[in-house]
Amino acid sequence: MTITIHPTAIVDPGAQIGERLDLPLTGDGQATCPATGQTYRLENGTILTQN
Repeated sequence: MTITIHPTAIVDPGAQIGERLDLPLTGDGQATCPATGQTYRLENGTILTQN
């Protein structure tokens, strides 16, 4: 799986339309993609998926 990180956004790779995730670019956080329902966690600079 590839996570695309733009200078201003992290994009859900599973969403057909490139849904932006509400994650910080640094630090820790969690966001759920509104299009796919997939939850992502940013932890120590690594993006992890949650089931």
